[in-house]
Amino acid sequence: MTATTKPAPTGEQPLTAPPFYKGPHWFLGSAREISSRPLELFARLMPEHPDMVASHMGPTRAYFLFNADYVKHVLQTNHENYRRPRLFSRLLHTVADENLFSSEGAYWKRQRKLLSPAFHRQQIVNFSRIMGEEALHLLGRWSRHPAGTILDIQQEMTDLTLNIVGRSLFSVDMLASTRGQELTRGFAGTTGWLNYRFSQPFAPPVFVPIKPNRDFLRARQIVRKVSREILEERRAAGGEHHDFLQMLLDLRYEDTGEGMNDMQIINEMGTFFFAGHETTANTLTWTWYLLDQNPAVEARLHEELDRVLDGRAPTVEDLPHLPYNRMVIQESMRLYPAAWATSREPIDDDQVGPYRLVKGAVVFAAIAAVHRNPAYWEDPETFEPERFSDERSKERPNHAYIPFGIGPRFCIGSQFGMTEAQLVLATLAQKIRPRLLPGAVVEPETVFTLRVKDQLPMTIEYR
Repeated sequence: MTATTKPAPTGEQPLTAPPFYKGPHWFLGSAREISSRPLELFARLMPEHPDMVASHMGPTRAYFLFNADYVKHVLQTNHENYRRPRLFSRLLHTVADENLFSSEGAYWKRQRKLLSPAFHRQQIVNFSRIMGEEALHLLGRWSRHPAGTILDIQQEMTDLTLNIVGRSLFSVDMLASTRGQELTRGFAGTTGWLNYRFSQPFAPPVFVPIKPNRDFLRARQIVRKVSREILEERRAAGGEHHDFLQMLLDLRYEDTGEGMNDMQIINEMGTFFFAGHETTANTLTWTWYLLDQNPAVEARLHEELDRVLDGRAPTVEDLPHLPYNRMVIQESMRLYPAAWATSREPIDDDQVGPYRLVKGAVVFAAIAAVHRNPAYWEDPETFEPERFSDERSKERPNHAYIPFGIGPRFCIGSQFGMTEAQLVLATLAQKIRPRLLPGAVVEPETVFTLRVKDQLPMTIEYR
């Protein structure tokens, strides 16, 4: 399908002001909408303005980008002119100090270079055995439930992916103790606080002992406590390990020859625990929901799994022979990308397409909206994995599909997450059909990542 939105121009041309949305409040503008109902806001604005809309959030100018070329310009082509918005950056540092996700500049470049080897292809192959084992363990646990047992599939996928990350990156079984529950509770508290602060920009600072701040500080302490316990146990155990935690302990900075201090290691541990399980859990949760709602897609997936695997558990070597399994995951991430948007602040004025973006503004690269922009996607609201076939993928620009981001900050764990999602889906879908509880209302919720609101209640049917 040929895009009809305006490409970023070459050469000189007069700059114009983008279309403006004043928002429902005379002073706050669109601030409450972008913090509480961003997907609804994007869906309402994009049909009339498929490229970009300007708005304001209090005294701050805001831009919502729906054009894939414009998003690429901000996140990749001219990324050096952009940084994280200062409020967002301060909040991230409050949650987890300095780490690969929250940092920028020289520190980020150094950390990215040092940590990238942990996710090279051979390491992913090594991790894939654990991914398959954990999916089979989950099948075993489900088989012990009485027929008709109602499960919260979102929680089931969260527990599964958290233990995959725990065993793969840190050699720790998170389900063998209360640590998995503790971390889940801690992450819920920290992301909930972030969501609260985004919706209440004039809230008191974190040291003021109001309830949201007290709850947040307790949640942050839980994450740090669990991470520190795992770190101390590793040091006490000694021995040889080949995982991400050992890499954190062994790495040395070229300029000083020194390693990371304990707080740096704990900060990175928390970040990779969260990012490594939350996004894939969301993807798998939405995938089970979409398969339940689209029986023809589910039937085609089952046919491929039965034909290629013939009842045996899949391995990473099988994945190239399961293209429809991959396409189902890709289409799920198109409709419900875990990273539904990302934001930047221009350091200097910039030209994006025919428009001027002023320095100090907040620029929202609306990934969820780009993924549903009819300029790139025919019938974009339909769940249609076939659109990711090699032939049809050639019809659109690569940067119209960016569930893992684009540019220098492209997700470091993208291969890990994609391999994990494919192996889990192939393992489970061979044996079971999750069925949505009749009458259940399923809605998206943008709590830092794009989750199912509340629960996804399903029963398990065995094939």
